[in-house]
Amino acid sequence: MRRRDLRRAHRRNLSMHLVPVLPMLEGETLMSYVSRVGRFHAKRGPFEFLDLIHMRRRAVVEGALDALNRLSDMTSLPQERLAAGAIAAHSNRIYLLGAERFHSDFAPRDTVTYCPACLLDDRNNPVTRGQRVGRTEWLLRPTRTCPRHKIRLVRRPAAVGTASNFLDMEVLAGSDEELSELAASLARREMSPLQHYVAQRLLGIPGPTWLDEQQLDHGVRSAEMIGACLKLGADFRGQDLSEDDWDMAGRIGFAHVARGAEGIREALSILHERFLGSNGEGGPHQALGSLYEWLQLPRFAERSWPIAEVVRNFILDTYAIEPGKMLFGVQVAERRRHSVATLATATGLHPKTLNRALVITGVISSGDPDVIDGRGSFEAGAGEELARRIRDSIPTAQIPAYLGCNRTQAQELVRSGLLPRIAMREGKQYGMLSNVPLAEVDAFLQRFRSAGRSVATASAGMMDVIAASEAARWPTLDIVWLVLEGKLERVEVLEPELKFVSVLVDPLEVREKTRVKEADVGVDQATAARMLGIMSSGLSYLVSNADRDGRPFISYIPVRNSAGTERRYFGPRELDRFKERYVHLKDVARQEGVLPRIMRKRLSDLGIQPIAPRNIVNAMLYRRSDI
Repeated sequence: MRRRDLRRAHRRNLSMHLVPVLPMLEGETLMSYVSRVGRFHAKRGPFEFLDLIHMRRRAVVEGALDALNRLSDMTSLPQERLAAGAIAAHSNRIYLLGAERFHSDFAPRDTVTYCPACLLDDRNNPVTRGQRVGRTEWLLRPTRTCPRHKIRLVRRPAAVGTASNFLDMEVLAGSDEELSELAASLARREMSPLQHYVAQRLLGIPGPTWLDEQQLDHGVRSAEMIGACLKLGADFRGQDLSEDDWDMAGRIGFAHVARGAEGIREALSILHERFLGSNGEGGPHQALGSLYEWLQLPRFAERSWPIAEVVRNFILDTYAIEPGKMLFGVQVAERRRHSVATLATATGLHPKTLNRALVITGVISSGDPDVIDGRGSFEAGAGEELARRIRDSIPTAQIPAYLGCNRTQAQELVRSGLLPRIAMREGKQYGMLSNVPLAEVDAFLQRFRSAGRSVATASAGMMDVIAASEAARWPTLDIVWLVLEGKLERVEVLEPELKFVSVLVDPLEVREKTRVKEADVGVDQATAARMLGIMSSGLSYLVSNADRDGRPFISYIPVRNSAGTERRYFGPRELDRFKERYVHLKDVARQEGVLPRIMRKRLSDLGIQPIAPRNIVNAMLYRRSDI
């Protein structure tokens, strides 16, 4: 159609049908197509052509509905086909491309991006009639590699004064000679997995679930930020990164975000371990650096980004964050982790006391009981429970008055583990950690009393366990074990106020139950345990569990009394065999001339573990063959 006919049709408000129909290429921008239509039908550039038909340039850039209607009438192309080439404004700084929404910075309009090889190919393409074609994918920030020519795309600021950000490749991309030089100089590479995901998603092809369930630019930016932290360090500055840097960041980050929360937490753990290894001071801000600062920006208080939720949970599961703190736009409701300092502040206990207790009891899995790690943290509930046990505890010297027993019995109950200390350690223990939690004393007394039937007065011949011990000539502690294990048929319980001595037994039954038929079979379990330097309950564990060869750690000789009750006895050969095969940590440490805790760490670093839990045997035993 001639220019005079175009003007006449516009003045008469008539529909203009441009013939012949100029096809729009798959993936072509509406700006590019309008530019080609103007040059082909009106022999004018796009701005002159739009002025000629009285159409706003911005309307073409954003695919405004009135512009699409008129262009559809003029070009005989479906409106939907034309709309596919425009990024349309949707709401405040939100744009649409097909069915996908994204923020404005995902498709910056102040830059021009192109593949020089593609533009050179357009010159020889009869479909384009020799005109350059702008591709829709070039408008998107994560598009940095040409999937056809496998070269890096050119991306630079658009020319100053580019009207309404209208990108005309005939004007903005330089001469064909310049494009030839560029195409030959650009580095070759494969399209990144992140760019491939974006292209597939725009076609409606499903990808990783975690990414598909969120706005397109949210997932893409998350991948780039994670990757940049891993590649360049958490303290990278985004404004200093080149397009190649962002491309590499996207490649690395996509491998993590494609696996959703699990993959992201893996990346965050890497950053956390790097921070710990750097000996730096601080918390999540210092460990996660630019990622933390990005998520802490005010916009995250207004928009829900899935990456923010994943990182927030990782921080709360890893660092000591106090309730009430605003973290990525959300107020922290409860504490998940404590540090030694925060728990000390909350409980009033001395930090050194807490640290020793936390390390010895395993609440802090790896640490030095004598050195506080200011960057470490531990599960808040476990730490608070341990602090409560420390506060509500009594020293062994006060147990007789609280329990109603004598000093010797109190010491035996503690030594045997029936009344466990706050922290079980080898050798003598001092300070608050050698105390026994009142909850443990109360629980023991409840178990002890629940083994008998309540009576108002004692039956004939019944005695409290202390008196029965003297009458039967058998240790009080062993009688306590008989009661707890249900080995005695006659057990009576008086009023609770009597506490330990409220439990009554028959000394004759005790004597009968503990009688040994043969005196030369060996030593009993309590004696054997003392000879081996472990608790009696620990010896039970060793008897009941097998070593690597399938045999029990130690074997016993069963002896039954007249009532049919079996008691364990241990022969001298078996005890010697055990000592030949296993050794105490303290003995190994003494031989090496180091402290036990240092020796333990050396063995642990070599993958050598004790044969039984320390809290069960009250010792650290190792296989001599391992050492």
